[in-house]
Amino acid sequence: MAFKASIFGGLSQLQALTWTILIFSLKNGVTDEATNSTKTKLILTAVVNYFPKVNSQNYPVDSIQKYLDWVHVRDGEYFSPKYWTNFTAAPTALYNPNSTVNNTDYGIRSWIDAGLYPKKMVLLLPYYGYAWNLKNPNENGMGAPANGQAQVSGLAYKEIKNYIDRYKAKVTFDANYVVNYLTMGTSWVAFDDVEAIQHKVSYAKEKGLLGYFVWQVAYDDNWMLSKTAAEGGHHESIFPPPEDNRNGQKKQPYRLLVIVLPIIAAVILLLGFVIYIYYRWMRKNKSKVQESRNQVNIATAAAAAGDFSGNAPTLALYSLAYIEEATNRFSSENKLGEGGYGPVYKGVLQDGQEVAVKKLSKTSTQGFEEFKNEVMLTAKKLGLLSFRPN
Repeated sequence: MAFKASIFGGLSQLQALTWTILIFSLKNGVTDEATNSTKTKLILTAVVNYFPKVNSQNYPVDSIQKYLDWVHVRDGEYFSPKYWTNFTAAPTALYNPNSTVNNTDYGIRSWIDAGLYPKKMVLLLPYYGYAWNLKNPNENGMGAPANGQAQVSGLAYKEIKNYIDRYKAKVTFDANYVVNYLTMGTSWVAFDDVEAIQHKVSYAKEKGLLGYFVWQVAYDDNWMLSKTAAEGGHHESIFPPPEDNRNGQKKQPYRLLVIVLPIIAAVILLLGFVIYIYYRWMRKNKSKVQESRNQVNIATAAAAAGDFSGNAPTLALYSLAYIEEATNRFSSENKLGEGGYGPVYKGVLQDGQEVAVKKLSKTSTQGFEEFKNEVMLTAKKLGLLSFRPN
């Protein structure tokens, strides 16, 4: 069960204090009853205006936050043909590109900014509509010229559905305001159909509100709106839509960005990943190519050193590890002598052949010609092996 108080009309400072004392007493009474009996604890709620201030008087938000379980936030019925006679409008707009205040989103955000927790609020879903009389039936979009209230009997949702079936009226959903509308001759009717209910329920979920309430269930048509609300709205994010021109032609709604932007982001990430893999692959291949070139350069240099205009045999190439094994890791016992280019070691190859290994010194000041002559002289007597340390 719920105990509900209406403070829809706003409060003076004295009334706010009195109302705070009232709900404090009610809260204590509800708590005591549940503690001292087997009865289920009552839910203490209130119906408030869409905005936390009315007639320059603030609602006692701190008291509402502290003592109430739920707060039913009504929409402001921002436009009605009774007071806004010159143009068609969205009476219970969730958003309004032409007004910063006359929309439910502004009211909900204002309550939150004032200190009311979203989980305290429930959002109104109206099961009814309003009708304007068009000046020109051919100009029938949002903001079309009108001359007051249309003479239409019955604007509960189920009655509007009867009009749609009877007159084969086309229903348009305007995502800029989150409202549906239709035209029957000169009558223009704004109301919440399935699309508007889906968006508003999704909005309540995304804002973290406690839930929604309807006015009223009896206005529904075969539970259509109630079932739609119970299904939980859209699965996509709902963002404030872009502006609308005033002849009913809608610009692309923001929710399209919700679909497009993640796709673009995914493509950018994928492209970055491909570029990264390609860059790694190129670096790896570049290293291999450089290594191959180095080997070719070594082989070329060795061939040139072995050629010496055909006066000496071509030299063989061996790895450093192989040479270290042959010279007992350049043991001092194997050292034969030392020249300008560095020491010479005796080595024994795996096939038993004895060789002289010259270990070039990085500090040598001799040039290539001296080294070539030295190699030629040695190579004519021994099988010469040489290497330059890394």
